[in-house]
Amino acid sequence: MLMTLSNAQVRFGDNVIFSDVNVEVHDGDSIGLVGYNGAGKSTLLNAITKNVPLFTGTLSQKSGLTMGYLTQNASYVSQNTVYQEMLTVFDEELRLLESIKQITKAIADCPNDSADYVSLTSKYNRMLDRANATDAYNVEVKVKTVLNGMGMMPFSNQVVDNLSGGEKTKVALCKLLLRRPELMILDEPTNHLDYKTI
Repeated sequence: MLMTLSNAQVRFGDNVIFSDVNVEVHDGDSIGLVGYNGAGKSTLLNAITKNVPLFTGTLSQKSGLTMGYLTQNASYVSQNTVYQEMLTVFDEELRLLESIKQITKAIADCPNDSADYVSLTSKYNRMLDRANATDAYNVEVKVKTVLNGMGMMPFSNQVVDNLSGGEKTKVALCKLLLRRPELMILDEPTNHLDYKTI
């Protein structure tokens, strides 16, 4: 079980948006939420992501659950290029690769029989194990694969702020796909998207 919402009610003042809502999300579920405009669909998603407090009811989540949320008509602001923005998902991996590069230089400058050489080599091996475990060497392949799949590779050198609404939505979706959360919540993700991307 990834998430459970039990007997949930959300209200704003005296206005009850929804009540007695029960939801269970299991690993592997694909769930569609359908309702008329103003029924409270976005409010429910915001309650699940803890952006709106419950008036009554309980929300339980799997310990350590990673969640990605694409809000409806989100205004995406970034001075990065599309490619740079994708790389921000992998900040930790890229820092690790840079550290490996620096330690490699330090090892090359050390005498083989010195204590520093032994210490640096040990540290290098630990960092290399971490890089392999996190698949750090495949960051660029992952980014290019997702950008190609979403038709965004031609925009990779454009600044995100200069893109259209649909292109910004694609950027946000690409970042979510690269993060690979256990639970992905998309609020009207097809808004502003072309037929092929939908």
